[in-house]
Amino acid sequence: YIKSMGARRTRYALRLARDAASVLALSGTPLTNRPIELWPILQAVRPDLFPSLRDYGWRYCRPRYTPWGWMFDGASNLDELHRILRHECLIRRRKKDVLSELPAKSRHIVPFRLESYDEYRRAQEDFLGWLRAISPAKANRASRSEALTKIGYLLRLVAQLKIDWVLRWMEDFFANHPGEKMVALTMHTFVVDAVMRRFQKRAVMVDGRVVGRLRQETVRRFQTSPRVDLLIGNWRAAGVGITLHASRTAVAIDLPWTPGDLLQGEDRIHRIGQHRDVIIHYLVALGTIEEKQIKILHKKTSILDAILDGRAKVEDFDLLDALLKAMRREDNMV
Repeated sequence: YIKSMGARRTRYALRLARDAASVLALSGTPLTNRPIELWPILQAVRPDLFPSLRDYGWRYCRPRYTPWGWMFDGASNLDELHRILRHECLIRRRKKDVLSELPAKSRHIVPFRLESYDEYRRAQEDFLGWLRAISPAKANRASRSEALTKIGYLLRLVAQLKIDWVLRWMEDFFANHPGEKMVALTMHTFVVDAVMRRFQKRAVMVDGRVVGRLRQETVRRFQTSPRVDLLIGNWRAAGVGITLHASRTAVAIDLPWTPGDLLQGEDRIHRIGQHRDVIIHYLVALGTIEEKQIKILHKKTSILDAILDGRAKVEDFDLLDALLKAMRREDNMV
């Protein structure tokens, strides 16, 4: 919550830290995406280590120059950063080391092909032309930042094209696993709404529209009511701060952009109090931008592992390697 130096929350937190006799920073996810996110935390805990944001950024964040100025969104010299952190201020305890009583967690990959790739290919090959046929006004706006806008539209398009298959998969799950509960996570509000329409008699939702006491009551109903066996949520809203261990099954309908969000979402069902082995299903549309997402997540996970655990190779998150192998196996079928 204090990873962005431009956020008021970060500025106020650092102001409090400066006046404190001592500061202890506790987090299960100290960074979710890139090395620059660590700098505010280090300023709170050990401002003497890296007093200059610019120096830290140039050394560890592989800066690049853009039309908007310098961006510190890369990663470099990670072995050195890891050694300094472990020697000076970081005590790292992974869940598998300190919560040995937790049951096993396994990940199942469910790769599938879209029923038709025609619309997706039109959008991919002639994005502005495809968008102009839908909305000329949106196409005009998108032309100013085509690459970034195209990514967002392609992700939403894939989610739309796969939703019928996803709903059938969920129906098959409940038919084959009577009495089991499921937590399903997505990035898209329209997917949440589609799932709620199909499963409204048995489902509850947690996204940005469900806040305060309503959010608490929704979680309580899922945890305790035998009539509620599905929670559909947004990766951000339902992926942190709640316990959903009444279910042993989680489903990633699509993927977030950061490995931190991915792991946090998984761990809603893999928490203290869970007594059964948990299974996470990843529903991946082959031959789409979801493949690129997985490759990006794999690279980011390697960076986080190098910073926090000093490993150049991802060990804990072999899901991404398995996904890439599955995609290579089935890509010729698309």
